[in-house]
Order: sequence, then C-alpha cells, then structure tokens
Amino acid sequence: MSQPSPDQPLFLGFDIGGTSTKALLTDRYGNELAKVETAGMNMLQVDRDQFQQTISSAVAEILQIIKLASFNPVSVAAGAAGAGGEEQRSNLESWLGELFPAAKVAGHHDAYIAHYGAFAGDEGVIVIAGTGSIAFGRNRQGTIARAGGWGWLLGDEGSGWWIGKEAIRALLLSEEVGEALAWRDEILEALNLNTPREIIAYVYSPGFERSTIAQLSKIVAHHAANGDSHATKILSSAGSDLATFALIVAQKLGLEADTFRVAPLGSIFEEKSGIVLENLTVSLGQGHVIDPEMDALHGAAKWARDNSL
Repeated sequence: MSQPSPDQPLFLGFDIGGTSTKALLTDRYGNELAKVETAGMNMLQVDRDQFQQTISSAVAEILQIIKLASFNPVSVAAGAAGAGGEEQRSNLESWLGELFPAAKVAGHHDAYIAHYGAFAGDEGVIVIAGTGSIAFGRNRQGTIARAGGWGWLLGDEGSGWWIGKEAIRALLLSEEVGEALAWRDEILEALNLNTPREIIAYVYSPGFERSTIAQLSKIVAHHAANGDSHATKILSSAGSDLATFALIVAQKLGLEADTFRVAPLGSIFEEKSGIVLENLTVSLGQGHVIDPEMDALHGAAKWARDNSL
C-alpha cells in the first residue's frame, strides 16, 4: 500500500456487518491505499450518532495509515447489515453523506456489495449460505431480485441452521425407531445435554441460541466426509434447495438460461466433504457456478469507483 498525495482522487468502500465494519480506501485504478476493521453494527439497531461514531473510528484509522490530516473521497459506497428496507438504506446514505459532504454516496444492504464483488459489477446470482441463506441477483439493467432469506423460523433452507436442525430431526427419529445414529453423542455434547429428549426443552427455552444449532452443521459435514449416508443426504438436499433459490432469481431477472452465472458464498460451501457445492453445481448444470471475483469489501470499493463515473 502506498501513501496518497493530498490532491489524489480517492474512493472509499464499507462492508458494515454485525460482527465488524470494514473499510477500504483505493485510488481510481483499484490500488489499495488503506484497509481497516472496527466494531460491527446493524442498521436496524443503531441511531445516527452510533453509526457515525463507528464510521469516524474507521476513518481515523485510515488517516493513521495514509499519514494525512484529512482526505475527501470522490465517492463512497457501503453495504450494511439491516439495510434491506427503504428507511434503513435512506439513513445509510444520509448519515454517510453528512460525514462525506463532498462525495458521491451510495448505500445498500450487505448482499448487494457481496454480489457487486462476486461479479465485479456485472450481472449474475449469488447464493449465500452461512447461519442463514438467501439468493440475490442483479441483471445488466440494474434490476435486482431475491429468493429465500425468510429467516430461521420460515426458511433458511441449505443454511447452517437448516443443516443443524435436520441433524437434530434425524437424531430424534433414530431414537423413535431404535436406530443408531453416528452423530448422536456429538450433538448431545455440543448442546450440553444428556439425552435426546432434553433437546425439546432446549430448543423451546428462552436462552435458545440459533447459532449453536448452526454449528452442528460441522458435525454433519464431518460425518458426510466419512461416508455417512444420513449426513450425505442432508447436505445433498441443502445443495439442491440452494440451487432452486438461484434458479428462481435467474428467472425473475430474465437471465439467459444457458449462460447465467452463480457465485456461492458463505461457510457452508467450504465444508470439507464438498457435497453442498457439488449438488448446487449438479442441480444448476455444468458451467453455471463460478468462483467469486472479489469479496464484499472490494465490491463496495469498486462500486464507489464505478458510481463516480
């Protein structure tokens, strides 16, 4: 990373998530000048002062790196968790505009910048599968569409949560029919329980954490990698369901059936057996699944550069 001159055109991208807020400063050619990470936030849970304090903290760290007293970016773009609604997106752009009054500002939800990075601003569909799941796409006309993302209670098929839930369902059914299930003891240990019957009280308790269930997907992936048929079936269904979401989005956007591209994102596609990704690929057909071109943060920075043109 090099030090910019005071009059050099600068472009700033933000990836604002619940866990962390990442910022990337580039020049007009995409060269990285500074990259920092600070506290996370969600647009549904912060007010103007909290938001601007976090962004200002990131800017202060950037200034230390580039060794300038101040900088005025030409363009700023941000994707943020919780910015799916019109009010939240309006706040995102308004609050950023107050901090960067001379910049052209653009803001959207976090899936938008993930998509922008995956396809370097071009059209296509991303399928995100982490704790939850969603498919999101954009075509060359700028039309956007989504499928899934209805949350843990109503959907999130193919996600870590869904895989963990299916693992528990398989365990409970195996207990009913007297069948030995390979991951029985591992799930009970992960949930700090003694018997399968205690699972019922656990999932309906006030202290229930969905993230704990999502972590059970790692147990399923381990057994699938070792050839367990029950685990393989769960992961295969996850890949097929995620492919269905991608197809729905592609159809909504009018993408060419033979050439539309899908980029898989999220921890579920990284599980070591590769079954989820394999079934996504098979379900969509050869040639549709690609590797993302860049991550969400670099997508935000590229959006800032493109948006200035």
